[in-house]
Amino acid sequence: MHHGKKFIEEYPEYSTLFYKLYISRELDDWFLDICKKEDTLVPEELANIELVKEIKIQNKVSPSYEIFIDLKDIIGNEGFIISQQVIIKVSKIIPVYIMDLSYRISHRLLCDNKLDLNGSAETLEIMKIEKLVREFFAKNNFKELSYLYDYYDTVFEWKDVPDLEPFNRRFTLGDAVFVDNLDICK
Repeated sequence: MHHGKKFIEEYPEYSTLFYKLYISRELDDWFLDICKKEDTLVPEELANIELVKEIKIQNKVSPSYEIFIDLKDIIGNEGFIISQQVIIKVSKIIPVYIMDLSYRISHRLLCDNKLDLNGSAETLEIMKIEKLVREFFAKNNFKELSYLYDYYDTVFEWKDVPDLEPFNRRFTLGDAVFVDNLDICK
């Protein structure tokens, strides 16, 4: 993605899709079919990597699904444990995904015995899995969205989307590709 350029300007084919989906409402039936879709694109080969404890998929009737990759715990001295998870949200509407890295540090000296953190790759294990996930999705022609830029990029101003009740400052790319804002997928 290019800085300074809106996602829908960079990819005008999606601009047309979003217009038909959210403004002219020509694609309600298509949207429901997409939400019901059960086949998922999952980096199954990661299950064979020694670092990976488990891969779970959460696929409901929704415009997106989630992949949870739990890594094996790292156990340190005096009861120190770090648990790591890669969470990938994949759109069924257009070929994009977003990745979140999560850590849980457990130790008896911490408040509530644990500390949950999200952020950038901080361990070699997460860095390796993150690289493999990116390679897998790139090979399948999916684009990774950045939380800082792309996810919150404006798709439409609320005045342009008459059928949706405003719930944020603007209708963002994250809202458009990952969430059932139309309440069709119930």
